[in-house]
Amino acid sequence: MTCSHCGQVNPADARFCVGCGAPLATRGEPSAYRPVDREDHDLQPRNLDQLISGTIAVYRSDPRSFWVLAIVPQIPALISIFTPVVIAWLFVLVGFVAYLVAFAATVHATGQRTLGQSIDVGRSLSLAWSRIVPLILAALMVVLALGGSAILAVILVGIPLCFYLLVNWFFIVPAIMVENTAPRAALSRSSSLVRDWWWQTFGNGIVFVILIVLMTIVVNIPSILLLSIANSSAGSIAASIASIVIFPVIPIAATLVYLDLRVRKDDYTLGDLALEIGRRNPWSDT
Repeated sequence: MTCSHCGQVNPADARFCVGCGAPLATRGEPSAYRPVDREDHDLQPRNLDQLISGTIAVYRSDPRSFWVLAIVPQIPALISIFTPVVIAWLFVLVGFVAYLVAFAATVHATGQRTLGQSIDVGRSLSLAWSRIVPLILAALMVVLALGGSAILAVILVGIPLCFYLLVNWFFIVPAIMVENTAPRAALSRSSSLVRDWWWQTFGNGIVFVILIVLMTIVVNIPSILLLSIANSSAGSIAASIASIVIFPVIPIAATLVYLDLRVRKDDYTLGDLALEIGRRNPWSDT
């Protein structure tokens, strides 16, 4: 498959050019891609407004697929409501793993939409599950580090340290899912991307947090009303539905900011993204 835009030779089953990221015509079909200047379709640095509008655009492009992914961590959470306390703790652990899988799968799905591909929910979930080992190990490293900073918070030193680490390590899941890094390398990679852009990343994060809080308040109004009339089961189900609606926003936004940092620091292109999210996963053999 030769790209009609840049001339790059691609594998026969490729859907997107590994050189420029342009869609490739399938055999016997004319290309729907109209050649344009590279600057018109490749990744570009984005300001805060563009990151917010980009997050909304990606979400709106296929909300049902994102909701299917968001259901994954809600299943053990709902089951735990109707189980004894001892068993419920088991579902909390299962829910933690399910959350990581759903978050990672949404990162991959966001990469697919960024390339103009349809979201393959099964592939995204399968790829996220195959990388569950580095995802869990990286998450445990972050939890332990943040736990230590929380202890230091008693003497106030830990408060700024906690914020510093949160911003530095916020992109470990995209690093694992897109670049296929090992756990410790994911932490280092996230920190290196944030370096020189820490304050801008922190500021963008604050704005996104405010927007997510406002969104959470609005979509949780039904569950709050149900709980106010002492209907706890219906209120819990309504809260889970609200969580499904809200959940995709964070990984979508995180992925777009991650890609923006790579564009700024690595001259990252759609071709690079197309190549990386299709890379074979070495962790799948472990």
